[in-house]
Amino acid sequence: MAAMANAVLHQSPTRFHLVGWSMGGYIAFEILRRAPERLLSLTLISTTAAPESEAARQGRQETLDLASIDGMRRYQAANLEKCLLPPGLAGG
Repeated sequence: MAAMANAVLHQSPTRFHLVGWSMGGYIAFEILRRAPERLLSLTLISTTAAPESEAARQGRQETLDLASIDGMRRYQAANLEKCLLPPGLAGG
């Protein structure tokens, strides 16, 4: 998370709005901890500030593994479809 937060901070303007969704919320919390003065606003969607459970950690690792194999854009497209469409509609 620290490396991802550093990458976001390095690539972002001096002050910016930040949205963290799911695992991105963990990164957003790290950015908030490191550089709160840079955030104009923070929006968190489907995430938690609670410590990560073992099951959640395993799921996150599986997500990262899948993204490293298929690419992040392919993973994101499939995940958005799964999260935003009712069951049965995603398959066409």
